[in-house]
Order: sequence, then C-alpha cells, then structure tokens
Amino acid sequence: MEKKIDKYRDQIMYLWIFNLTLIAGCINAVGLMQFSLPITYVSGKIAQMAVNSTLGKWDIFIVYFILIACFFLGSLFSGIVFSKQKFQLRLRYGLLLIGYAMIMTAASFVFRERNIMAYILAFIVGSQNGFFLYWKGAIVRTAHMTGYLSDAGVIYGRALRGNKLNLWKAFFYTINIMMFFIGGLLGAYIIIHHIEWIYKVISLLYIAAALVFFYLRSLHKNESRHFYK
Repeated sequence: MEKKIDKYRDQIMYLWIFNLTLIAGCINAVGLMQFSLPITYVSGKIAQMAVNSTLGKWDIFIVYFILIACFFLGSLFSGIVFSKQKFQLRLRYGLLLIGYAMIMTAASFVFRERNIMAYILAFIVGSQNGFFLYWKGAIVRTAHMTGYLSDAGVIYGRALRGNKLNLWKAFFYTINIMMFFIGGLLGAYIIIHHIEWIYKVISLLYIAAALVFFYLRSLHKNESRHFYK
C-alpha cells in the first residue's frame, strides 16, 4: 500500500514538473513572437551581445544584457528562497507560483513598453528555473532544454552500450523537452489567434501549477520531512 502511495506521489510530482516546463515553453514563444526576444536562450543572448557590440548596436546590446541580468536575478532570488539542494514540499513554492500569476496579470495592464514586459518574463522564468536542483537524482531545469537534450543524449548513448541504469532519466528529460515544445505551440497559437488572452492564460497555468503543488503537499502528513532525494 505504501509503495502505491509513493508511486502516486511521484506521478503527481511529474505532472507538476511537466506543467512548469510547459509554461516556460509558452513564455518563450511569447518572447519570440511578441517581443522578438528570446526569454530563456541565455547562450543565444550572449552571442547576440557579442555580435551587436561588434556592430556598434549598443541599444540592442543593452536590451540583451538586461534580459540576462533579469534571468540571473530570478535565479538568485530562488537561490535565496530555496537554499537547499534537496527538494522539500515547502508552502513557499505554491505561494510563489500564485505570485507569478498575479505579477503576470498586473504587469500586462500596467506596462505597455514591450521590453519591460520581456524583462519581467525573464525574471519569472529565471526564478522558476532555479526552484530546485535535484529530484530523485535527476537534474531539474524547467526552462533549460539544452541541458536536458545533452544529458538525454549521453544516457541514451550509454544505454546503447548496455548501461541502462539511468534510462528513466533520459525518458524524463525527453518528456520535458516535448512539454516545452507543446507549451511553445500553445503560446504561438494564442499569440496568433487571441493575443489579448496570452497573459491571462499563462497566469491560469501558474495557478493550475500552484493547485497541483498544494495537492501534492496535502498528500504528506509531515511538512518538514524530506521526501525526495
């Protein structure tokens, strides 16, 4: 019975992580289509900074620099709030997700300058990406698909040589990449057909993620205990 409960908890945890990855994909599509700016592509932004500084386009250089700074500050914020590498079912996760939804909704009404909204999105995604480092031995980065693709490739390669010990991690990373893609499809569709709804939809997705987390947390009797390694 206990094993069934643990398996069910794991399934809810997977659902929560995949939900966050879908949101990150959706936000990235918004950045590309509405602002012509990559929100999560840090490597691409650094390359853009190098190119535009060489061309003397310092206004564009500054935009990419601020985007990177906002992403970094979001990660820094998560490092302060979630200071331990082991994942714990702290109430702050759910509250922060609701906070994202509120910030997203409010900012969409207050800020009409497109770059400011892009900076806010970069901070939120950077913070989300820094939620936790490891879960069940797998690195979790809900907005970092390059790392997922690289890690999955290594694990699949080892599996072809007969080492299938961590094959489940490769499946986990692959599904996350698919969810990021689906999130991008969702964001692109809304931008094209119902652009006025885009931030409301992202806010609702964050609220849904918060509800999933609160449900996951309710499954545990002792809030202070470490359930996952």
